[in-house]
Amino acid sequence: MNKFDWVRFWSPQRWKDWQSSRPQWAEYQAEKRRLDLSITTEKSRLESSKAEMRELDQDLEWIQEVVPRDLPIKLANSETGLAVVDGVTLQELRKHQGNKVWTPVDSGSVYFTDKQVVFSGSKQVKFPFSRLKSADRTEHGLLLAVSTRRTSHILAGPADRLAALLAASRCVANGDNPSEGHAIRVAALASAMADSESRLAQMQTARSALAVPPRPVSPAWAPLTLLLLVGFVGSALATPSPTVEVASRSTTTTTSEPNPGASHQQQTTTSTAPTTTATDPQFPRVASAVVIFAPISAGESGDPNTQLVSGAEVVTVDSITDGDTIQVELADGTIEPLRLIGINTPEKNECWAPEATLALATMIPAGTEVGITVDVSDRDQFDRLLRYVWVGTFSINEEMIRRGAAISRRYPPDTALADRFEVAQVAAQENRLGLWAPDACGPPADASLTIVNLFYDAPGNDNENLNEEWIRIRNDGDNLVDMTGWGIKDESASNRFDFPVGFVLAAGEYVTVYSGCGSDFGLDLYWCSVGSAIWNNDGDTAFLTDPNGNTHTSKTYTPTTTTQSPTTTSVKSVAPTTAGGSGCHPSYTGQCVPVGVSDVDCAGGSGDGPYYTGRVTVVGPDDYKLDNDGDGIGCNNS
Repeated sequence: MNKFDWVRFWSPQRWKDWQSSRPQWAEYQAEKRRLDLSITTEKSRLESSKAEMRELDQDLEWIQEVVPRDLPIKLANSETGLAVVDGVTLQELRKHQGNKVWTPVDSGSVYFTDKQVVFSGSKQVKFPFSRLKSADRTEHGLLLAVSTRRTSHILAGPADRLAALLAASRCVANGDNPSEGHAIRVAALASAMADSESRLAQMQTARSALAVPPRPVSPAWAPLTLLLLVGFVGSALATPSPTVEVASRSTTTTTSEPNPGASHQQQTTTSTAPTTTATDPQFPRVASAVVIFAPISAGESGDPNTQLVSGAEVVTVDSITDGDTIQVELADGTIEPLRLIGINTPEKNECWAPEATLALATMIPAGTEVGITVDVSDRDQFDRLLRYVWVGTFSINEEMIRRGAAISRRYPPDTALADRFEVAQVAAQENRLGLWAPDACGPPADASLTIVNLFYDAPGNDNENLNEEWIRIRNDGDNLVDMTGWGIKDESASNRFDFPVGFVLAAGEYVTVYSGCGSDFGLDLYWCSVGSAIWNNDGDTAFLTDPNGNTHTSKTYTPTTTTQSPTTTSVKSVAPTTAGGSGCHPSYTGQCVPVGVSDVDCAGGSGDGPYYTGRVTVVGPDDYKLDNDGDGIGCNNS
């Protein structure tokens, strides 16, 4: 290095060179990371698709045993659509030395029909699909539980083959041809794999062609300047100054969720020194931000400039925890956590959680005096106050829903304003505000999927019969949809389902997601909820989310009316109506045919329900096959 290099090393020119090379290097690093991540993800997706293709190839032979290729679907019954598995052992749970163990009780064959699974040995045991509580694959075979029996059974034999035949038989029971469905699935998966291989090749080519720019080298005096800057900032931070916050008026930061195991004193901390109030928060760049994050004013939710609602307790907002929880200061100076009744907002790590918190902080910033009223419950399981929050006669709970910053949710028994809140949610949905905007979380998916059915009330105890609770989704578009990254959720904070990586849904296909556990097969997937049902019998909302977290579509339901027959069997009937209403299937008029149930049959006919209806006019897709002669009238003889 000569003297001129030393001069340049310490000169401003070296600083200019460093500044000019930094953006190029940062851009290169970002693009390199993006391509590496994309390549890894695509490889994983391709391997999953290949594994699924191998499973489909293996299943094809077994599927054709249920419905031969040349057999019309209408002739697939217990005589012609027979699939037999020999060498199967029937096992039951029996006591042995004080413990219950699986014990072989018989051996023979198992055959599958479009209505049931039948074990035939020294005795015959039938497992009708209509009463099958669960059918789970184990390492030994199939574990079957029927609602009318106290004891479950294991059909010990070739587990893969038994599971495939059971799934195919159920497909036939639903009126579908599993061979045709398999062919569509294979073609769709092959197309998806070809697209995936093409994308992977393109990304690998782009990665190889990525030009490496000169690495920036800092001038010798840059580190010295940085040290001086750090020292200056450190001394500035050491000087006491007022704390500026948007969501709190105390120097204590509250956690977003209470800790059920901590005491109230551990969860709630007070501060003796008030801090200055922040200026107006910056609106996120979301559609209709001027509406969602506006200060409150008189409107559909009430008037904040009138006298406070009768019976309200006056408190002061201390801080905003998240979109549905705040901390309030009571009249005696105590700080209490408060959960807003009848609403629910996204969890901390989910899309739109920060926006929901900001919306609430904009309406009732820290230091605001509000009124609170109770419904039925005083506190929840986390020891939070359960209250409606008011400014004058203006309902903060309702306005959060009306702006699309929260969803309406019934929390029995605290449902006094539930109907009012649901009307507000309809308005937010129609205006596509907040959570209901198609691009709330990012660019929307180019797809057209619909939740066509949701069976939420399983026979008997829902928590013990999870696979009789399901949701069905249809691809109404013209193109295949890769469901990787798509998900289903309900109104709660915990129930979430992610579609398997590489799962694809062809145009016109249906996918059914059962709440219980089982082996995914074809277009039947399993949520595998442990111990509790997903869908509430007293009403709930199902959300289908795209890979960016946007709500692609949703379906809200309320309970259908049930009546008891003179016998001990529960018979669910439908009520007369002139048009489809809330909870009624839009394809039928003349009777309120329920939507989201497993089956509806004609009253007085040979069907086994569980729901029955009289004469109806069919004005849309005949999902329940009530109009057998195609004349537009269902249940003609009822």
